[in-house]
Amino acid sequence: MKKLFCFVLLSLMSFVTHSAIITGIANDLLKTDVSNDGWTIQYQGAYSGSFSWSSLLAGVDSSKYMALASSSSDGATTYDLFAAIKVSDFLVLSTALNETQLFNGAYWYRSSGSGSVGFSPTSGIFQNSADVCNSSLFGDPGCAGDDGSERLSWHMSSNDNVFGGWRSGLTTNLNSDSTWQRYVLLIDAPQQGPTPAPEPGSIVMIGLGLAGLMVRRRIKK
Repeated sequence: MKKLFCFVLLSLMSFVTHSAIITGIANDLLKTDVSNDGWTIQYQGAYSGSFSWSSLLAGVDSSKYMALASSSSDGATTYDLFAAIKVSDFLVLSTALNETQLFNGAYWYRSSGSGSVGFSPTSGIFQNSADVCNSSLFGDPGCAGDDGSERLSWHMSSNDNVFGGWRSGLTTNLNSDSTWQRYVLLIDAPQQGPTPAPEPGSIVMIGLGLAGLMVRRRIKK
């Protein structure tokens, strides 16, 4: 009977699974948790550095998911901000200034030439040339709806290169900062969505079935 009980308990636990593809914008994610979920770092560099999107994503399977993330330092244990988008969606993402598109629960933008790349919890951004909405330096230039803590913005050049950062949430003016880190991470797309947890009624029925088996076994004795 103990073996049967353990089997049923494990079966119930299998109903609940964890999805590594986070919807929306996350704050203060443990780097170890992100790594254990299967994310790998495609790029890491200081906010003061630069990289090319075309070189970084060359040959990357477009069915994968990618994430933009930031961290206060290489040695920090958490990502300050983290948001994911499908690579195929990012590759076609091209927005006019102050325009965003909704993907996976976050509003994304990618505008080259006096523009920037990043994400926001709301559709309203103000690119100057990075998104300065609700920042500690610029206040709220007409894009209310959040406090600015979930906005990430990196400068972009006319040739689609990323250079000086600018913000990670409320931490701004990071263009020349060599401590704060930028990350681009990749993960395989899930083969199927997470299995939903059983409804309470289903759990009750399974519990009643288990109780019935126990009573039947006692009667037989």
